[in-house]
Amino acid sequence: MLQLLTSKPLLFVCNVDEGSAANGNKYSALVTKMVENLGASSVIISAAIEEEISQLTDSEEMELFLKEMGLSEAGLDRLIKAGYE
Repeated sequence: MLQLLTSKPLLFVCNVDEGSAANGNKYSALVTKMVENLGASSVIISAAIEEEISQLTDSEEMELFLKEMGLSEAGLDRLIKAGYE
């Protein structure tokens, strides 16, 4: 009833380099393991990739870029979905 901040669900966001955006790295793996123990969730994104995506104007270019990076969707989209979950 009090809506205390400590009672809210946790979401951890791991910012990784471009090469680790699809699968994460050793540090994001540690966060994922910790998150499982806490009953929280995590999302792996690359801020560098997200910045490049923000500059693309054509949706076809964006899809091609994501495929080249080994991603099915943008990190921001995954973050939004995780936030609603």
